[in-house]
Amino acid sequence: MGQPNDLTDQTKKVVYRSLSPLTGTTTEAFDVAGGTLVGLITPGTVASTSVEIQVSDTISGTFVPVYDNAGNKYTITVAASRAFWINDSVTKPWKFAKLVFGSSETAAVFKLAIRTLS
Repeated sequence: MGQPNDLTDQTKKVVYRSLSPLTGTTTEAFDVAGGTLVGLITPGTVASTSVEIQVSDTISGTFVPVYDNAGNKYTITVAASRAFWINDSVTKPWKFAKLVFGSSETAAVFKLAIRTLS
């Protein structure tokens, strides 16, 4: 038997979820279900060029943008029909998150990749 492939082992623990922005630019809050947000797949048509991640400790709490240690807001540059890796250290400490897009995306459906921690 060959040795386990790390990528395959990690992929088996990824859950995918679809969601659309509710208010034009902001998605509903979502529970990362004991995991961490690790990826975003964009649809064929996307108006935005960037997305920011906001987090909270409760589903109905105040959501705030994530910043890095240098004080820069964590944003992802996006384009249509692409998959984007999200550094798991960005969302790992948080239970709930929202995505905020730079432009209205109410007709778009985005897919999230959430890696379970168990």
